[in-house]
Amino acid sequence: MLKKSNAPGANLGLNYTRISKGGLSAMTGLNFQIVPVGYFFDIPYQEFDVPSSFGNFTENTVDYSIGQFYIPLQLGYTMTENQNWEPAVSFGVNVNYLTSYYVRHRYSATDNSGNDRPTFQLVVTSPNNGAGRLWLTYNATAKLARNLRSGNQVYAGLSANISNLIVHNGSYEFYLKSGTETGSYTDKGSYIGLQIGYSFLRKPKLNRDSRTRK
Repeated sequence: MLKKSNAPGANLGLNYTRISKGGLSAMTGLNFQIVPVGYFFDIPYQEFDVPSSFGNFTENTVDYSIGQFYIPLQLGYTMTENQNWEPAVSFGVNVNYLTSYYVRHRYSATDNSGNDRPTFQLVVTSPNNGAGRLWLTYNATAKLARNLRSGNQVYAGLSANISNLIVHNGSYEFYLKSGTETGSYTDKGSYIGLQIGYSFLRKPKLNRDSRTRK
């Protein structure tokens, strides 16, 4: 009965990128990623032991309380020949740290006798049994940067994250007239998303001996 909910996640990061004269680049930093918990269902009230005034039991909920920090490590190539636009691609890994968590959504309705009747419950937990956990995921980006007069850049592109490990486990229960219906699901947190950002140019310092002499 629980239908898939395509809720968007979010990522915020502060990164440092080093680009050589030949265009090879290396990047690292600190990022925070939110993997949302989302679900949707629409069930006629006749399926529950509740009065008709209750109406159909419809719910479309997204919880953004689950997030984790990670450190990206990337190697790539940037085309620096063009003075205005710089296409770039990079690949690497994310070093993730996932803390333990527990999220619970529970709903009930009052019947004609004034009794509280449970209708639905969703529980989402971390897969590491209450302890922090380190793991690696694989990343890839493709972006196009625009050089500004100040030397800084604005850029936009696509970012992908591939995970082989489960980010969270979920289980749900519907308390119907015919009996309790249960189910479970998992999420690995893999995604393809839009990346936008702003880069500040770090100007190198000149040594005294390197100054041009007249």
